Amino acid sequence: MEITAALVGTVIGSATFGAIVGKFLDAFLISKINQNIEKSKWLREMKLIEFSKLSQELSSMGFDNETMEDEYKFYSVASKSLLLLDDETLKKEIQDFIKEFTTFIKYDYPKIMEHDNKTHNTLGNGAVVGEKEAAAGKVLLEYQSKAFKIINKLNKNLANT
Repeated sequence: MEITAALVGTVIGSATFGAIVGKFLDAFLISKINQNIEKSKWLREMKLIEFSKLSQELSSMGFDNETMEDEYKFYSVASKSLLLLDDETLKKEIQDFIKEFTTFIKYDYPKIMEHDNKTHNTLGNGAVVGEKEAAAGKVLLEYQSKAFKIINKLNKNLANT
């Protein structure tokens, strides 16, 4: 009978210890893991929303929200994406793009368009453009290429979240 009582005591003690350890693991370890999972889900969702907005603005070259001449309006559209980014190089690239593009549209583009066309070129689709339109178009194509490179980098950053 003493062995049975000692055995029951040992089993009860082990069960109590197991319950305490289980609660401890649940309270600290598992809840920490769940918090990290929820944080990752939230971060990915926020990046998807904000990167989509910025990508739309970049691909429209500022026409969606009429930010092409207003650097601060463009930064406003990009601000949440910049906060969510963990890639400092990409942040700088976006900021540089916004500064350069809005400066071009606000100052350089009007200067190009002030000149008189001395020659005209026929495009592949049959449209005729002057040299000033061709020069401006060439620069805009370069900015469009930069914008799509940034969009691709945003996509990769999102995929790695």
